[in-house]
Amino acid sequence: MPLASMASAAWSSEDSFARAEKALASAYAAVRLAEDAGADVSSSLAELNGATSALTRAETLYRQGKVVEAAEVAGQTFTIASRLAESAGRLRELAVARRADLLRLTLIEWAVSLSATVILGYLAWGCFARWYHSRLLSMVVAEAGRDEP
Repeated sequence: MPLASMASAAWSSEDSFARAEKALASAYAAVRLAEDAGADVSSSLAELNGATSALTRAETLYRQGKVVEAAEVAGQTFTIASRLAESAGRLRELAVARRADLLRLTLIEWAVSLSATVILGYLAWGCFARWYHSRLLSMVVAEAGRDEP
């Protein structure tokens, strides 16, 4: 390989490494945001670990002088990390939407339970009032019967 071509390959490898590292950092940040939003990111974390291992392998290849292979592996790492950043964004959006749906459901449950409590309380009070009045009237009738000689 001529010197100019090796220098160009080395420059593109270093550029590939920088882009891959930047993409990995973005992917890790996106996965972290998705996790904070409540998304299940276990598979994304496994893929990120694989991408990190691939970047490490690319750096090892670069040190061994296999510049072209190192650039290819770094490019693959960039692709994986970019895809993961996009999917983590979608996971975050889904988690936020799910949490909003759960909030709506909780509000509906609260409204229904409050309404049921008020209605059942009103009905129970009506039953109690009828029972109390009938008992009170029976006591009045019993007392009225005692007063007569």
